[in-house]
Amino acid sequence: VDLAFRQPGRLAVLNFDEGEMVKQGQLLAELDATPYEEALALAQANRAQALADRDKARRGSRTQEIEQAAAAVDQTKASAAEAQRNFVRQESLVKSGAASDRTLEAARSLRDQTSAALASAEQEYSLRKEGFRKEDIAAAEARFTAAEAQLDQSRTALSDTRLIAPSDGLISERVLEPGSMVTVNSSVYTLSL
Repeated sequence: VDLAFRQPGRLAVLNFDEGEMVKQGQLLAELDATPYEEALALAQANRAQALADRDKARRGSRTQEIEQAAAAVDQTKASAAEAQRNFVRQESLVKSGAASDRTLEAARSLRDQTSAALASAEQEYSLRKEGFRKEDIAAAEARFTAAEAQLDQSRTALSDTRLIAPSDGLISERVLEPGSMVTVNSSVYTLSL
């Protein structure tokens, strides 16, 4: 049986020489696991971030954010009401000749701006109360699932840096030496069963 790694890398350790007997499950060789350990750490961090994003999406807005949006609506309502009163006042002053058309236009513009700001604040409040969209939650769930799959893949790759004897046998050939670069499926040992 030709024995090989499923991962590429630098051959760090060879535990047996030609002519030695091995038992099933014994560690025959190891690759330098550093790149795979780093990839695993990155995958763990990505999973933690994806978990936090998923939980945040599920929970929706915080109470404080909802209250802040409600306060913004109240503040904007007051500004809009004041702008409307000012517009009505300026309109009557223009009719009596005590104010210019320019002043009336400025009051109309301010009224329209505050009305638009109120509509925007009300929409923001509505969004905060409702929380994240179902599609955003589904996307966060999918990112979490992908991060978990990446983590599993990284764990598998790390474990594949260890070459284990598949059965009892005799090492009939040691193909490589420590320090050699190994490609996927490059024979390291030949085992006679």
